Amino acid sequence: MTKLFGVYIAICVLLLPLVVTAQHECNSKARAKGERKTTVAAPEEHDYDIKGLKFDIEMTNTSTAVSGNVITYARTNIAGFTDYVFELDNLLTLDSVKINNQLVNSSNITTIGAVRRIALTNPLAVNTDFTAQVFYHGQTPSGNGQFFTGGLNYVKLGNSINMVYSLSDPYFADDWWPCKQSLTDKIDSVAMWITVDDTLKAGCNGLLQKVTALPGNKSRFEWKTNYPIDYYLIAVAVAPYKEYNYYMHFTDGSGDSMLVQNFVYDSAAFLTPVTKGYIDSTGNTIDYFSKLFGRYPFHLEKYGHCITELGGGMEHQTMTFMSRQYISPTLIAHEL
Repeated sequence: MTKLFGVYIAICVLLLPLVVTAQHECNSKARAKGERKTTVAAPEEHDYDIKGLKFDIEMTNTSTAVSGNVITYARTNIAGFTDYVFELDNLLTLDSVKINNQLVNSSNITTIGAVRRIALTNPLAVNTDFTAQVFYHGQTPSGNGQFFTGGLNYVKLGNSINMVYSLSDPYFADDWWPCKQSLTDKIDSVAMWITVDDTLKAGCNGLLQKVTALPGNKSRFEWKTNYPIDYYLIAVAVAPYKEYNYYMHFTDGSGDSMLVQNFVYDSAAFLTPVTKGYIDSTGNTIDYFSKLFGRYPFHLEKYGHCITELGGGMEHQTMTFMSRQYISPTLIAHEL
């Protein structure tokens, strides 16, 4: 059975690009945004290195509204660092900014399109650590639920399920958080706190550290990933999910196991024996690929899925967003 499973997965991986190409059509909006942006939106974004992020945001499952703050922990790359520059869609309101916990005067903040520029009162020396805390709120237009259409997507499934999920690839992270969209600066770690109604769950990268009950029938999902991550792979999905989790076991003699965490629709019509079997195959695939290529690189955290209405799958680090319609061992193997 092991050899047959391996052959099956190998065939799946070889064939899947043909399937994915058919499902991942790029529209004119994405092409236009991609053509305009070949690197960071402003050269000054290269003047600092991101060391970590701390999100504390509130979201819903009925719109793309987002509010809260994000702290960026960074280090200067140049001498005479005078401007902290980042990207945040101009449809989102920048409420205030703190640099090293000091409130920045509004006259020191300028906006040109999505580029936000914070003029520092005192220049920083090279290799100086600093923090930038951005408070913001607002709502960008929802993507159409598919690739390359918007950073946040609101989808209503029938009369029962509303959901919002991010899809930042390639340059849509600024639709929902203040970011540096650079592939040359991985973020060393991310803490993601997402406050939602207590009837909802919020899936994300890394490990769920805690769920904190808050006043007003709210819950805060507190996630943390300690693996370096690209900006566009940071992801969140909010819906009335239920969890279907299990532990897979590596058969390399180590005795190690790892959480496979799945946020699925709370519906018997979704988690049928067939779909459950597909999700259960993930553990075997992780083990098989680990034998071929080396241990799954994020094994100290998890692998898993958030089920969405995406037309395929998106390999957000440690938490793939997987289509309800297209879920299969083939697609699971590809995204993994």
